[in-house]
Amino acid sequence: MGTHTLEHVKFHNRPIDHYQVFGERRTGTNYVAKLIADNFPLTETTKYGWKHGHPTMPCIARSALIVVVVRSPITWLSSLHNRPFAISHEGLPFSEFLRTQWYDQYRPKDFGHARWGYNGMNRDHKTANQIDRHPITGARFANPLEMRKIKNQSFLGLLNRECNCVVVDYDVARLEPAEMLREIADLFGIDAKPDIEVTGHVGAKGREKTRVTADVISDADMAFIRDNLDDELEARLGYGAALKG
Repeated sequence: MGTHTLEHVKFHNRPIDHYQVFGERRTGTNYVAKLIADNFPLTETTKYGWKHGHPTMPCIARSALIVVVVRSPITWLSSLHNRPFAISHEGLPFSEFLRTQWYDQYRPKDFGHARWGYNGMNRDHKTANQIDRHPITGARFANPLEMRKIKNQSFLGLLNRECNCVVVDYDVARLEPAEMLREIADLFGIDAKPDIEVTGHVGAKGREKTRVTADVISDADMAFIRDNLDDELEARLGYGAALKG
């Protein structure tokens, strides 16, 4: 155990019958949710709030499984730069993308926020997306890397919220999906399909432009990335090597 998931808490013994996936944009949340839907006898829910936002639910059922998805810093930045889903970062060169304050707007029609329990909220497309800001100060994130830090801290906090919770790495989900699913099934007593079904691409595809890779990131940009990553947090997620110069 422990080779295909990062962390987990089994807090309740009641049989699990539903799940919800949390994680920042471009971490593979749709892919992991589809893997679970195809292979576990569980119902997917969105009742615990926006999957890309800080946890705001008043309670979590004993029969729920909360799944947190994380992704390595450079591949995540590359994918987010390719498709940021935020008006502040659309079309920016990578260096500017890294250093720009994060801002997005509430778009219920575009991103289906009503699906996440926010139906009836202000439908004006020019109002700030309040759950995409710092959860304590209310300020915009200074850059995508600060957003990564604060969001991942919030998501990992689900391990402390007296619920069944597991944290998975998107790269493991892609490379060894069957092994990861079987481990989750064993950890939480879920009856997985005997023959694991692996899905293809799920979710919004990247745009037709060259993705930024580590070998083309400038020394200055790589130094900025390392300076703005949280060493302790990234090490906990298994990405400590990304901080080495």
